[in-house]
Amino acid sequence: ETLNAAEWVDEKNKGFIKEGVNADFVLYKKNPLTDLDNLKTIKGIYFNHNWLNEREIGNNLKKLEQ
Repeated sequence: ETLNAAEWVDEKNKGFIKEGVNADFVLYKKNPLTDLDNLKTIKGIYFNHNWLNEREIGNNLKKLEQ
């Protein structure tokens, strides 16, 4: 939960997923709370009103490596 962090930096409209609020989040294939290696199983990222799927994430990472 990121609600406490959002409140700490005075962002009242962030920190949770609900209709009408701003939400940036990472979607995982496997639960990272059960095994930290699952942090490597990113299915997609939603941020700043944009969705990046696995292919787009991979392409962006390749560009960063160059």
